Amino acid sequence: MVQLRELIQNLRIPMALHQGLIYTSQNVQDMEQVGVIWIDDDTFLINVHIFGRFINKKEDTIKHNLKNHGFFTVPMTMNEKNRKFEMLNVNTHLLKSWVAIKHP
Repeated sequence: MVQLRELIQNLRIPMALHQGLIYTSQNVQDMEQVGVIWIDDDTFLINVHIFGRFINKKEDTIKHNLKNHGFFTVPMTMNEKNRKFEMLNVNTHLLKSWVAIKHP
């Protein structure tokens, strides 16, 4: 995971996101350190605080960058998020901090 961090810190945010999603799709147990994970074919969960720390970028920079690239938030209830986390078999602490995002 150290190699991933070094690789993606110098990438543009959408490419860093893409690489992080590829990594966590194969290493689900690391989603809490990377801050992103796919939940279906075109929607992913992101914890901007964790992801920002992982790629060494500010939270607002990530939010604005994703918005400028056409990404948008997908409304999810706490129960829906909880079910996704249980399916992924990961800890559900700080569930409120995770947001579902999609790209058209």
